[in-house]
Amino acid sequence: INDNFNEYSESSPDISHIRLNASTTRGKLDIDESKYTNIIYPETFEQLVDASINEGSPILYYNVIPGQKCFFVIIEGDTLYKYRITRWYVDQNGHA
Repeated sequence: INDNFNEYSESSPDISHIRLNASTTRGKLDIDESKYTNIIYPETFEQLVDASINEGSPILYYNVIPGQKCFFVIIEGDTLYKYRITRWYVDQNGHA
């Protein structure tokens, strides 16, 4: 695992095949979900990590409202995994 996320290494996953046309507007992550046959909303971050490992695809991060809301996304073929974390959820549960 490369601990320096700004540094490329030979073991870094190839994500050149991923074309996520996403934007963050008005506190929302806009993804054209009609492009995906399967949309999965993992209940925990651990489930998202498991999906990343099983699919062999990286987790993409979108900071929608800094310090308040972010999304983590995995795309593999026609499947979209989408996990949202909010400041409120973390404050209520003590973790993501």
